[in-house]
Amino acid sequence: MINRLVKQAAWAYLQPMSSSPGAGGSTVFQRVWNRFSDVFIRIMTRMFDCFLRL
Repeated sequence: MINRLVKQAAWAYLQPMSSSPGAGGSTVFQRVWNRFSDVFIRIMTRMFDCFLRL
């Protein structure tokens, strides 16, 4: 349950940054940022899971 809450909180925090309007279409920077943020959320979620299991 906490895992889902962490994911939702992280997604809500990063959502405005990844969906900011651009000059049209998806730029390379936006695609890289989206990929990075997805990986970052996964890593942070796993770290929180490990921390909460201690």
